[in-house]
Amino acid sequence: MLWTRTLTEAVGDPEWQSHGAYTDRGECADAAQQAAEDLASVLKKQPTYTDIQVARNGVMYNFRGRRLMFTQTCLPDTVDPRGPKGK
Repeated sequence: MLWTRTLTEAVGDPEWQSHGAYTDRGECADAAQQAAEDLASVLKKQPTYTDIQVARNGVMYNFRGRRLMFTQTCLPDTVDPRGPKGK
């Protein structure tokens, strides 16, 4: 399962979103890398995003004075990084 985590300096709790399941870890890792490259490409076209840095599976950038980090993480489908659901 490919998960996206968005984290800002000002807010300590990351926001997680799922983005699909893949047949194996390699396929998931390829999708994570592609998503990071796609996001960086879009951000570079917008003047409000600065200091854009692309890593293997993530992007760090500044937006209106805040530092943001967007990462893609591949986890088994039995793991939910958001934690247990309440009942």
